[in-house]
Amino acid sequence: MNDKYESIKKILIKELSSSSHDINHVMRVYKTSLELARHEQDADKLDVLGTVGIARLYIIAGKHNQKIYSDVLIDEYIKENIIDNGRINDGSKHSPDIEYELKLKKIPDRLFTRKAKEIAINRLEYMETFFNEIRNNIV
Repeated sequence: MNDKYESIKKILIKELSSSSHDINHVMRVYKTSLELARHEQDADKLDVLGTVGIARLYIIAGKHNQKIYSDVLIDEYIKENIIDNGRINDGSKHSPDIEYELKLKKIPDRLFTRKAKEIAINRLEYMETFFNEIRNNIV
């Protein structure tokens, strides 16, 4: 189990194993723990967006000999390079802008909190501007 969830796990085990608490108390602890887990998951997803997200994309691109930009239609790319289970067939054909189009744009829909969604949308706007600038300079 991930270290950041260890504290949640310990709290739940303690509360659930104690017979001195009524079910309402246990449910409050559970809801609080669930809320904390949702905030942690949102924070993890936000880490891949914005300026830091772009830096990460280019580190991965360099590691896998990917292009810095691919001027290809996404539907065409999916047909040619995404296999049935959704995985990339040939990593060298992948690029940061394709990752952005295929996966990162969808992150706000997978977030739990309103604030995280606001942050994600803001960071995606920055990324969109960045990739538009790359396209304008390369193509």
